[in-house]
Amino acid sequence: MCITPSAQLDKHKAQGLHCNEKEYATIGQDVVIDCQLRFVSNVYWYSEKTSFDSPLVKIENEQKVILEAGKGNYDISETGALLIKDVVEERCGLYKVVIVNKDATYEEAFVRLELLNKPRQECLVVSLCDSCYCSSDAKTNHNVSCSVIGARPQVNVSLITENEDLFNVTVRHNTDTDTFDTIAYIEVSIDTCGSKLSVRCTVVGSNIFGIKDSSIDLNSAPCIQTTDTLTVSATAKDEEMFAFLDDLRLVIVVVFVVTAVVICMVVIVCVTVCKKVIAPVYRAPLEQRSSQAAKLHASSAKFAEILAKSDSNLPNDKIGYGTDLKSGE
Repeated sequence: MCITPSAQLDKHKAQGLHCNEKEYATIGQDVVIDCQLRFVSNVYWYSEKTSFDSPLVKIENEQKVILEAGKGNYDISETGALLIKDVVEERCGLYKVVIVNKDATYEEAFVRLELLNKPRQECLVVSLCDSCYCSSDAKTNHNVSCSVIGARPQVNVSLITENEDLFNVTVRHNTDTDTFDTIAYIEVSIDTCGSKLSVRCTVVGSNIFGIKDSSIDLNSAPCIQTTDTLTVSATAKDEEMFAFLDDLRLVIVVVFVVTAVVICMVVIVCVTVCKKVIAPVYRAPLEQRSSQAAKLHASSAKFAEILAKSDSNLPNDKIGYGTDLKSGE
């Protein structure tokens, strides 16, 4: 017997249902719609396919019953959750649950079952990027967009920058495929030359498709050196050159002093070696020659003395003859 809530039942006192507005499944999947009943009462599940006239399954007087409309495709758990078997497109749509309590209160809720449609993208799509990350040259003002295309259910996205700039979001519903395109866009300004701004695109909330984040680095134009900049740069280079020359002079002086000290030490060592090793070698022959010269001088002096005595003993005529012969007469 199907129990339909009547006007005599007080709907506003019941607070036992906590259903999601939408549930999602893929083809061939078994899905459970659970309204998290705090206690089990009389529970009835309906489908819009039967115009909500008769339930598919029910728990009544603590007995679980599968009615003719639900046989083979539906079941109900002991806690009052609806089980939809082997989901196909025909079983998607709107479902209604009604609970009737012993105190004549009741509550009803509606849940829509939809098929998932996974977007054909590994990561969120960022303008100017062909991959999940890229780098691009940016103008002073630049528009950056982040999008996920063809999703069911809708996927929410956010743009994050270092400056926490505000962004706008547009959601487009594709009625022919019942899918959603979500696009977030932001206008960023880069006023400083030679700088970089990073923008990250991320999923907000439930990410049931596991879509990866994306990011882009916007690089501003390099700085152009003006005359003042060149002058300052040249002055700085001159100062660096002077400092280098001063350091070089100091190094040269230190090297010269060290070299001189080393040379002096080498000379001192050489002189010391000569005195101790070479001088004794030449000193012995010199003393020997001096002794021989002294002996020769003594012999010469003695010979001269003998010769003088011999001349004094000769007759005078012999001396004169000898003188005549010497003079040539």
